[in-house]
Amino acid sequence: MRSFGFYEGELRELIRLFKYGSVTTLAGPLGRLLARTIPENSRFDAVVPMPLHWYRNWSRGFNQSELLAREIARQAGLPVRNAVRRVRSTASQAGLSGAKRRANVAGAFRVRKRLDGLRVLLVDDVLTTGATSAACARALKRAGASHVTVITLARVDRRVDPLDRRPYPEVADSALSGALYMPGLDRLHKPVLVLNASYEPINVCAARRALVLVLKGVASAEEHSAHHVHSPRTAMRVPSVIRLLEYRRIPHQTRALSRKNILMRDRYTCQYCHRPCRRGADAGPCDSEVAGGETTWENLVACCHPCNNRKGSRTPEESGMKLARAPRPFSLHTSRHLMRLLAKSDDQWRKYLFY
Repeated sequence: MRSFGFYEGELRELIRLFKYGSVTTLAGPLGRLLARTIPENSRFDAVVPMPLHWYRNWSRGFNQSELLAREIARQAGLPVRNAVRRVRSTASQAGLSGAKRRANVAGAFRVRKRLDGLRVLLVDDVLTTGATSAACARALKRAGASHVTVITLARVDRRVDPLDRRPYPEVADSALSGALYMPGLDRLHKPVLVLNASYEPINVCAARRALVLVLKGVASAEEHSAHHVHSPRTAMRVPSVIRLLEYRRIPHQTRALSRKNILMRDRYTCQYCHRPCRRGADAGPCDSEVAGGETTWENLVACCHPCNNRKGSRTPEESGMKLARAPRPFSLHTSRHLMRLLAKSDDQWRKYLFY
């Protein structure tokens, strides 16, 4: 494992701006800094970005490690291989001890492609204890990689208390520190289960939206997470489960036929090559027709650009492509299944989802 520098000062602010501020134009200069970390006279066959869980990838809109990996691959002339995927949404590693970090990521990665005999360069943004990188490296070794080298932009200085969330002295003196230091931003994006007044699960929203509903008196918090959000005078626990105070009638079919809902139904994964579909300007079209003609739930699937171009206007059978699963309408069963998938990272949801 090699890192460009310590997670402090200007480097820390740049990484937070890139990762949480969605300033993706920083991928180029940060990628060039990271390229200096590659050991000299070393030979690699592929660059592998640290994978994100599909929900985190969707909520953030991009995988920062993948953007860095593509910049390094462009400079080194190497292919990018998404050889592993994150099959379990893990809790945030921030604030956890080394042992808890290792337990948190155990079994979170699964092999997607074989890398028999290849020397792999694994790219990530920040290295703390190395638990996540080690778990991913083990998955790459199971995929057949002969050697794995991990490079990161920064590593946490273990001489500093990792639970100390105050800005470093260099950052405190910066004129931008107040605008860029965002310790609670990630926790406000965490999913929160929304219950009807009858305790029936009906939706999932971001923690920010859940706090607004609670503060407006529309909902009450049934379960809380371990995190807090702070104002100048008070501190408030971030809810994990909220319940609406007035019963809302939910129609039998609540989802309109739209690009977003098709992506959500198919878990933001291309149904042909099984790769995650990124949202935003680089997102692949999700309305790839299965049989041609009709615009219906049974005839539309999530699909990335390469697979959509390869399929063209032909049916999957004519193009020799196989769907991962048959498309179905977005129903209450589909919505409940997505909630159960998210509940794997939050045990407080389980008693409300009828396991």
